[in-house]
Amino acid sequence: MKPLSSPLQQYWQTVVERLPEPLAEESLSAQAKSVLTFSDFVQDSVIVHPEWLTELESQPPQADEWQHYAAWLQEALQ
Repeated sequence: MKPLSSPLQQYWQTVVERLPEPLAEESLSAQAKSVLTFSDFVQDSVIVHPEWLTELESQPPQADEWQHYAAWLQEALQ
């Protein structure tokens, strides 16, 4: 994965300031840093639920996973 460009590295510093303490910058993978830099949705979600990042890194979404969302939701609601 390519390193972030200079402007994105500057933006990354503002992202780091918003992250909760359990998420130390040093503990984040390059992929996590990129996703947090490019996605406000992921940033906001991880700030509220920091444990989600660990879960996402240990079990990343699969390419066709979205096709099962309706069934999984239906099962969870029963």
